[in-house]
Amino acid sequence: MNTRPLIALLAGIAVLGLIVAAVLTQSGKRPWVTRAPENSTEFVRIATFNVEGLFDPDDDPMLSGEHDDVPSLSTHVEAVAEAIRSVNADVLALQDVESYQAMEWFNREHLSSLGYEHIASIDVGHDRGTENAVLSRYPITDQRVWPDLRIGGQHPARLGDSPNPMGGQPMRFRRAPLVIRIELPDSSPLTLINVEHKGGNRYGYWREAEAKGVVEICRRLGLSQRIIVLGSFHCDPGDPALEPYLQSGFRDPLETEGDSEFYATEVTGDRTDFILANRTIGRDLDSQTAFVLGGKIADRIRAGEIETTHLPVAIGLRLHGD
Repeated sequence: MNTRPLIALLAGIAVLGLIVAAVLTQSGKRPWVTRAPENSTEFVRIATFNVEGLFDPDDDPMLSGEHDDVPSLSTHVEAVAEAIRSVNADVLALQDVESYQAMEWFNREHLSSLGYEHIASIDVGHDRGTENAVLSRYPITDQRVWPDLRIGGQHPARLGDSPNPMGGQPMRFRRAPLVIRIELPDSSPLTLINVEHKGGNRYGYWREAEAKGVVEICRRLGLSQRIIVLGSFHCDPGDPALEPYLQSGFRDPLETEGDSEFYATEVTGDRTDFILANRTIGRDLDSQTAFVLGGKIADRIRAGEIETTHLPVAIGLRLHGD
């Protein structure tokens, strides 16, 4: 009996099995989940979500014309709310929301079951009337913004081949970061800085300046504090706009060599949303608890039911005893 064909077949099956196993293992590294894992009493779940516009039904008389506050579509609001309920974060940072009043309305009408008793959102004078916000199950003991803070340098005269209408003006935050202080269940304080850096391919210089400005705020607050900077950075992991954070000791818990595509935070495959921890937190921001919520929310984004390309990103901060 000629056994060579059988041996060849078995060898082929073995090789195919190894390939499948490798693919599954590699795919398992992607933190996209269709359902968020159960919350753990050992961790506080912290999440960030750029909703790219969340406006309540009430008209703001201060906004009109091209920047009029048109209410968000119900499909957008409902999809955002569904995603937030699925993430079930203890502390949730949102970017691109209308106002504190809009957050009260949204929390009351769509998130009442989640226990977000504490809200932070402060107007920063953005021309579209948008700002950052935080919803928390734990007390927010302080909240601040610095809308007019100069962050160093001037806008260049040109943007590529075009004149820069802001050329020569001192640089400030495009949308000032929201800085809050939270009292956690283990009685330890946490400083959270919710950012949305300037987007656009031509504005890398502005993102870098904003990052340096946030780091300077951290230094003034004291880097010995436990500080997390999170939000929508509008850049990829290798962008120079992240360097000021990394050089000052912040770490990206999801940083891995050559695997950034497995941690995409947008349905486009880009990774532009980050949760960074300073040295004082260290490994208490645990990468093993991190996830990006895909599944239904990603499907709804692709179907055009929600006006954002971003997905919620979450991670656990380890609690310590009283």
